[in-house]
Amino acid sequence: MWALGSQKITKLPRWAKPGIHTIFWCQADFRSEGAIKGDLPSPGSKFVWGAIRPGCRLEGFGDGYQGSAPPVTRVWFLRKEDGYLRPVVDSQGIFFIAFHRKWSGIPRDQAARTFALFLLNPEAQGSTRYSFGDEAEIVRSILGDEETAKRLEAVSLVPQFHDAACEYLAEFLRKPCK
Repeated sequence: MWALGSQKITKLPRWAKPGIHTIFWCQADFRSEGAIKGDLPSPGSKFVWGAIRPGCRLEGFGDGYQGSAPPVTRVWFLRKEDGYLRPVVDSQGIFFIAFHRKWSGIPRDQAARTFALFLLNPEAQGSTRYSFGDEAEIVRSILGDEETAKRLEAVSLVPQFHDAACEYLAEFLRKPCK
């Protein structure tokens, strides 16, 4: 990771926090092992992003597993722009979701399903307390309502996740919980 330079901002977008006057541009080598949607980035691809603080750190740009013990997989949300990989959303969003699971040898046709299953796996998320919101909506869009319900019913059998899983099942899928 290295700094590319900085850019003074004179007109803030409406979503920006007051007091931000400089964007620090950063670049890193990007290595990928699979793609869920779109094309696999070519070897040697560069990831470029803007930060509001110097230092080019990625803390605060991710979600999910917060530990550093391997295995760690990051599922990135990227777009291509001018030959670089860029965050799908330049601000107010996340660049990746991290999981305490290894992503290895996943067939292309199973990539989205594997991602969905990682999202519903509290151990992969490194969670001790859990709620189901945006993640479950992503899972539903991949697996469909019926399989999502079955997976949440299984998660509900774990005591610390029971209430959250049952709440989602009842509110969004109109399913009873055991």
